[in-house]
Amino acid sequence: MAGERFRLTIKLTETDAQIETKILKSLSKKVNKNLKKRGAAAMESLREDFRKWVYDCPALVELRSASKLRGDLGLTSTRAASASDAIASAVAQTLKIGYKQWDKKLTGGYLTINIQPSSFSNVLGQSWAGYNTEKGENIPWLSWLLTRGDDVIITGYEVEYGNFGRSGQGRMTGDGTGGGMAFRVNSRFSGTTDRNFITEALTSRDRIKIIRDRLVRFLNGK
Repeated sequence: MAGERFRLTIKLTETDAQIETKILKSLSKKVNKNLKKRGAAAMESLREDFRKWVYDCPALVELRSASKLRGDLGLTSTRAASASDAIASAVAQTLKIGYKQWDKKLTGGYLTINIQPSSFSNVLGQSWAGYNTEKGENIPWLSWLLTRGDDVIITGYEVEYGNFGRSGQGRMTGDGTGGGMAFRVNSRFSGTTDRNFITEALTSRDRIKIIRDRLVRFLNGK
């Protein structure tokens, strides 16, 4: 009838603590299920992200171009391209994701992501990380790029840029006696073991946010 009102009464038979316990138990079950079911897929997705971030970093993009950096390091275009791909893949292959399941109170669990050993042995120990000159001298170009920073690497020599040398971008000139000549890696790309193009590609603020958001979606089953 018009004007009548109906009253709906809901009576909770459980305490707030009991309801909270059931909610947490349900959430922990969901999270742990997602870890078991989708953990491998999440790792492969992140692995591909890491590979792409390293491959597309400014230093390797520069290395693959007709650039002074390629001339500095004496790399042919073919060697620079293959090394870029190999570096990115070697870094991505070190990815490991570990976890501990959450208990019924949704506590005690965690996720860990480990990638790239601080020694950089996974890249520096590879054959493509250096080459031998026609005189038989070894050029550990990747070590120079990753670890030497702004150190003077060779005294008495400097790079003359132009269409010559194995790189087609420059050649080393000088007689080794000094005269103010010195070779070092361009400071735009030079790195140390604490900070270099690999660490920058993996740990910048925007990359950490992407990783965090990806893991949150993963734990929620999305």
